[in-house]
Amino acid sequence: MNTACSRSHFDLVEWMLANIENSLFDLPTAFDKAIHADCDDLNASLITLLINRIDNELIDMASLLKIKDKNCLYDIVECVLESVDHNKFDFQEAFNIVYDKIYGDDDNDINNKKEKYQPLIQLILEKVKHESLELKEVLNQACRDCSLDVVNLLLENIDHKKLDVKKAMNIVYNLWVNNKVDNDKGPKGHEKEKQYENNEREEQEMEEQEGEKEGNKGGDKEDEIKEGGNINKKRNKYTHLVKLILKQVNHDSLDLKKVFNQACQYGCLDVVTLVLENNQSYKVRYHGSSKHCIQLNKGQI
Repeated sequence: MNTACSRSHFDLVEWMLANIENSLFDLPTAFDKAIHADCDDLNASLITLLINRIDNELIDMASLLKIKDKNCLYDIVECVLESVDHNKFDFQEAFNIVYDKIYGDDDNDINNKKEKYQPLIQLILEKVKHESLELKEVLNQACRDCSLDVVNLLLENIDHKKLDVKKAMNIVYNLWVNNKVDNDKGPKGHEKEKQYENNEREEQEMEEQEGEKEGNKGGDKEDEIKEGGNINKKRNKYTHLVKLILKQVNHDSLDLKKVFNQACQYGCLDVVTLVLENNQSYKVRYHGSSKHCIQLNKGQI
């Protein structure tokens, strides 16, 4: 049985299951052999057959996510979600496993991993009860990965009160400004986010102080933005995500001031327009010290 499963001999496995006492087999081991078969031998139908024969408690979702062939992986996870008791699985752990696989330093490698695993993330979100997921962290991670489809799915289908949309936007903002993806989870990742937030507060205080002075530092600030290519890269990668959140979320729950300032610095007309058209009570005040230092103040003229 184990050999037949490792070589994905569907007909033989099906015959053995139908004609031999199943207690004589080590089905969990057979299942493990089936999902670790070479890509050329992987057979979603065989794995589905075994899933329906095995005690659900013996199915290791983590091992399923190690399947290399993306099409086979999607079909198998879909079968599991439709066929077995969801209470047997830790779907948040499954999310964490998927996100761990997306991490990397090479953009092309990350994009290839996203192509493989993002459909799984969307599938789990569509099939699984949201109460079994840490939705705030799912949204935060989708923002870190700049996963537009996942963010859109969450914002369209989840009560925003169950999400921390302000923190999600702050994560996007940090990426937008620093062009750094926080790929660390747990305390290390949160420590980086906290550092980003501290840096933002310091920068904001400096901007406010400079705005009160009538210096000639505007040109100096322009000179600091040396490479237009880097700005375009940031704009293209994250502006769509900023716009998506602005369109879907109540602006009262966001820190619009810094988003608006950064949109002005990057020349993101769509973002500036979205903020101004949807926030008539806000007034724009230009500091004479720099054409880039623009602040949004509610209730002030």
